[in-house]
Amino acid sequence: MAYRRRRRVQTAIVSAGIAALLGLLAALGNVPDSYAAIRVTLGVLAIGGAVAAGAAALMAWAAASAERLLEVEIEEAGEVLSDRGDFSAVLDEIEAPNFFDRSDLETLVGRWEQEAPPTGLLAGSRGQRPLSQTAARIGRVDFVRLLLAKGLELGLLEEAVDDNSGRRIYGYRRR
Repeated sequence: MAYRRRRRVQTAIVSAGIAALLGLLAALGNVPDSYAAIRVTLGVLAIGGAVAAGAAALMAWAAASAERLLEVEIEEAGEVLSDRGDFSAVLDEIEAPNFFDRSDLETLVGRWEQEAPPTGLLAGSRGQRPLSQTAARIGRVDFVRLLLAKGLELGLLEEAVDDNSGRRIYGYRRR
């Protein structure tokens, strides 16, 4: 939803730039020859407007492309985590204990992310990078949300309460 709203705003900005450019060009055609300085000024403004509209369109395209790449990475991460063996391997890799709460898991994923080598904005797809790099790109909170949803869906995690410490802790237990 926010993506569509942002795309509409970007389209409106680019459209306004193009409309302003066309208005300047129309005005340029209506200036008498005796006002050559005004004609040159309007021409420079029209060219500047065209460059600005082109730059805005290019920036909007780059942002949309980067966002789409991230969406693909999230989808691919979800597919990897849908495999029971891969899911268990990820929990082992982040060293998740048998019982943990959401904040424990966020801390563990944060450590795991820091161990991942940095990636560029337009780096290759998920198949070419470790899942820890994808976790770093989408953020630990969203990755933990994906991890918990997939674990509950696969039946590899269950919601649980830990009473051993004298207070109730609501979290998740590995099966």
